[in-house]
Amino acid sequence: MRVTNKMLTSRYTRDLNKSLSNLNTLSQKVDTGRKFFKGSEDPIGAVKAYRLRREYLKNEDYLTNIEEADSIFTSAESNLMGINKNLNGVYVSYLKGITGTMGYDERQIISKELEKIQESMITTLNSTFNEKYLFSGSSMENPPFEVKLDSVTGENHLYYKGVNVSIADNDPAAGSAANDAYNKLKALSEENMFIDLGLSLQVDASGNVNQNSVFDLSIPGIDFMGFGKTMIDGKKVNNNIYDLITDLRKELDKTDFSLSEITPYIKNFENQKNETLKHITNIGAKANYIDFIKTRTEDNNLNLTEKINSVEYIDPAEAIMDWKMQQYSYTAALQMGTKLIQPSFIDFMR
Repeated sequence: MRVTNKMLTSRYTRDLNKSLSNLNTLSQKVDTGRKFFKGSEDPIGAVKAYRLRREYLKNEDYLTNIEEADSIFTSAESNLMGINKNLNGVYVSYLKGITGTMGYDERQIISKELEKIQESMITTLNSTFNEKYLFSGSSMENPPFEVKLDSVTGENHLYYKGVNVSIADNDPAAGSAANDAYNKLKALSEENMFIDLGLSLQVDASGNVNQNSVFDLSIPGIDFMGFGKTMIDGKKVNNNIYDLITDLRKELDKTDFSLSEITPYIKNFENQKNETLKHITNIGAKANYIDFIKTRTEDNNLNLTEKINSVEYIDPAEAIMDWKMQQYSYTAALQMGTKLIQPSFIDFMR
């Protein structure tokens, strides 16, 4: 078979264009650092990259939830530490008030101090973070606590999410209104608001979420304040801290002040103060757990980033070396072309 000049020129041009295309591809790899630009160039690598990126994006969503939970619990812990400081202030104040050297006027001053502490506590429990009420349980749109004047007794009553805390009592003899308030508060204290932090969310066949696979973001404020009543030394005493302070103030305001009369309230205040410390410790433990989950998720994302880089991106030194070699080959092909192509008819006419 005779190889014509046209055939040789056509083959040379085709190979030269292919070499130029390879040179352009390697130049793009040097510029972008990517191993491939289309899935068809490396189907296996493209599938791996898709799975890794999907996992990375899921972790980014988890991190968003974790950071929100971290902010909420860190802020809640800080606010509760402020409440604990208020409770310590109450302790110091009533200790001064029950000493035998204190007169009626001095006890009145201490009563006013306790009133200011009550106001400060309610303000703290209605605090917000990112326009959400921290201690409002599962619904964080409205302030959870409110103090209203009772038109019958003329006393201030504490309300939690519209339920009268001051009258709540699980004793059947207290009446249906008190029992109903107690049952509602008990339900509100057990509210949940689950969020997925990447703990392998599990849902059973009935659609119920496994609580061990999610994180409870709800912080019911009524848990810290307490509700219901307890018999102490033969006297029914409020479990709610706000009302307990009110009872302490009433005793201090009496002209015929009696240590024996105020003692049951002091005992229950100490009990509820210790319960509050347990809740604060629990919030702190959850905040620490969130920090652990956050660190673990960030480490996972770092590992995923390294894997994505190994699958999708080329080593810069290797890319530059390949590009230089292809550039050398292309230049050599151009130089060789002048020797391979036969002289034309015009050359023979010279």
